[in-house]
Amino acid sequence: MAYFLLCLVIAGLIAIPLIDLKNRIKPSISMPSMKIFLNNTSLDEINSSSKEIKYFDNRIVYNDKNGNVEIKNVELKGRGNASWLMDKKSYRINIDGKIDLMGLGRVGKWGLISNGIDDTLMRNDLAYYIARTVDNNFRIRGDYVDLYVHEKDLGLYYLVKLVEVGK
Repeated sequence: MAYFLLCLVIAGLIAIPLIDLKNRIKPSISMPSMKIFLNNTSLDEINSSSKEIKYFDNRIVYNDKNGNVEIKNVELKGRGNASWLMDKKSYRINIDGKIDLMGLGRVGKWGLISNGIDDTLMRNDLAYYIARTVDNNFRIRGDYVDLYVHEKDLGLYYLVKLVEVGK
């Protein structure tokens, strides 16, 4: 029975009614947060443009249990295909050099996945966990972060390190 329920949750046919996860989880001491400060653009402009347009010279302030980290010269662009057409957008972040966020490993390319069609917000994390269990060489890692652009709370996102093919 538990396996059947897990399959339904993964398929998105039932949601776990703990709290309204789709819209927002308020940040807590244990929830890392990321604030993006845009340079010479607005979130509305990014969201209404092509996902391929890159926005340069942005700044991120990342906060977790270890304190604040400020990252400058950040490139931001849209991410996803069908998901780019949804209200809650996903983004790609490129950082000069490499940085380890949340103990996920040192990379320069990160994804902020909105989980726009997943009411449980668990599908990606669970799929990555299963993949790592089956194959120790599976390299994608992720964790949850409360995302802000300037002071606007965009809700819960799944931060993943992006791995390029052949690297």
